[in-house]
Amino acid sequence: MQITEYEKKYNNSYNDVNNMINNIIEMGFDSKQYELKLKEIIDNFNATNHTLSDYIDAISKLHILHNELYKYDIYHQAFNTCKWLERVIKHKNITSDTLDDLVAQMLYILNNIVKPNSIDNELNIVKKTYQTAYELIKAEITINNESKIYTYLKEEAVPTTYFNKLIIKDIEKINITNHPLLKEKIEEISQSNGDINYFDISLIKRILISIPTCSYKKKS
Repeated sequence: MQITEYEKKYNNSYNDVNNMINNIIEMGFDSKQYELKLKEIIDNFNATNHTLSDYIDAISKLHILHNELYKYDIYHQAFNTCKWLERVIKHKNITSDTLDDLVAQMLYILNNIVKPNSIDNELNIVKKTYQTAYELIKAEITINNESKIYTYLKEEAVPTTYFNKLIIKDIEKINITNHPLLKEKIEEISQSNGDINYFDISLIKRILISIPTCSYKKKS
């Protein structure tokens, strides 16, 4: 094989690893150790005469780093799925015919990625997942008056701190004095013992009545 072929392989391997590092940065994971490893490989290679064996050695090290980063691939797939779901939600392209598939995808992410790995709730991947899940919960309630995602989160005792923040943001958009049933529910939750938890399906239903932001279509 000509050295130019190894040069192409080296460049492709570098680009793959660099893209994977950028992906984990976007998702909020700590990428410092991988950035340092990549820099070391590149610096060491640049200090050589770029012989065939130098290319082979650098490519081998890049492949090892690639394999280390591959464990984040499942998170990146979930991240991209959430971004796609966000676009669907934004354009109101949800009907009762398509909702089940969207909900199934979200439940897969929650059950196979977020829950079993107990990853930091402050990571972008978790925030995006929860944001998308909350929007799908509202779509489910609007179309079916119930939510499989909400039920799953309650049954699995998934931390709801971030959902609290999202619900409070919705409440802040409303003049609750004009919505006595919503005000009554908020006061009821606020007066409960222990930590205040606004992640309550009856509250979400009253929020949707007060700000009907969902215009999804039920099956005719």
